[in-house]
Amino acid sequence: MIDRSRAPRRGEGGMVLLVVMFYVLLMATTVVVLQRRGVIDSQAVRHRDQAREAEALARGGLRIAETLILEDLRQKYLEPGPSTLHDDWSRVGSAPLVDEGRRFLVVEVEDLGGRFPLNAILEAEPEGEQWLAWRDFFEAVIEEMPGRPEEKLYDPEALVEALVDWVDDDDLDANGGPEARRYEARDVAARPPDRPLLALDELRQVEGFDGRLVEALRPYVSVYPLVATWQLNLNTAPPWVLTKVQLKEPTSSRRVSDDWAYDVLETRKESLICAEKVGECFSPAELGLETGDDQVDPPQFDKADMFLVRARARVGAVERTLEVVVDATQAPVLTRLAWTMR
Repeated sequence: MIDRSRAPRRGEGGMVLLVVMFYVLLMATTVVVLQRRGVIDSQAVRHRDQAREAEALARGGLRIAETLILEDLRQKYLEPGPSTLHDDWSRVGSAPLVDEGRRFLVVEVEDLGGRFPLNAILEAEPEGEQWLAWRDFFEAVIEEMPGRPEEKLYDPEALVEALVDWVDDDDLDANGGPEARRYEARDVAARPPDRPLLALDELRQVEGFDGRLVEALRPYVSVYPLVATWQLNLNTAPPWVLTKVQLKEPTSSRRVSDDWAYDVLETRKESLICAEKVGECFSPAELGLETGDDQVDPPQFDKADMFLVRARARVGAVERTLEVVVDATQAPVLTRLAWTMR
């Protein structure tokens, strides 16, 4: 006799099958998630290792640049001469130092003496020669900024005044009033610190300057050295900086022409431009870059002692760029004034 009470009821077999399929699907999903997490973790570890290797490679590039700077200074001590783009520290960027497919490193060194020294504005006297030179420089940069004239309502004269107030060592503006009053009127936290600019982006806090103007000025200027003199190295200045040089006459000044800038670029390929006659170099006057009445402004300075080192390293798919400002004024001791890894 068949005991029907123990026989599977209709539908129970299907329920069991569904439960089994659910757990199989759950296990499969878990396996897929664990595999995916393992792949992500593996990629993260690989990316981290490549980033560390790229940063180490960039730091190695910095040490190479510093070695070349010191060697050039040693040679200049033995055989004095101007700092130019023919020096080894400048030519190091002409080709990658490492190019192995998976690893890549290129190092560039720039003489910051080839840019307008912003902190030299401290020397500018109201309506004096340097004051007017800075005014004309700001005006020239503003003219070249993209946008319509009504979008560039900057006052070059006011910019010079505000920047001088920011860096000078007193708390009075050009009119004898308190420097802080214009900032109090704007209800901002910034106040003139009465010290040199420490970073270019600090300009954003100065009355009249904004982000657009700071970015327009960035290729032309440097805050180094912090205690600066109004001077420029014509041997190393980029073409766009050369176009902002002025020729100072006894009673006025004028911006140089593009032809003048081109002549400098062509001249320095073969000749060395010096501030004072040393060895096989020539003054701007001897090279026809200035006459008895027309003097280069800023004056020519030919000793590089403040450098921007940029080391760009890539390992696999990860790239790191190291930028360091190197002060060589106390050589053979080099001081790193600013360090950025990105």
